[in-house]
Amino acid sequence: MINGKEGRNFFNFCASQNPFKFAWSPIRKLMKDNGAEMVARDAVDALIDYLQKSARNVTNKALEMTRHAGRKNLCSISL
Repeated sequence: MINGKEGRNFFNFCASQNPFKFAWSPIRKLMKDNGAEMVARDAVDALIDYLQKSARNVTNKALEMTRHAGRKNLCSISL
């Protein structure tokens, strides 16, 4: 038991707290480096959501092209 909870439930809880695949701080820094003086948490979350959807779409199209070409290896040519 971890902190009075079953290990499985505790780790599921921790994983559900950060559903993003992109790290939050570098995205916030990227926004600030590009001129944003103050960055709200929901703005960073929205950008991360957009980036994840874009990455998913690009990857799916690249996989489609890779399979069409009869290759198994996803490479930069497919992107």
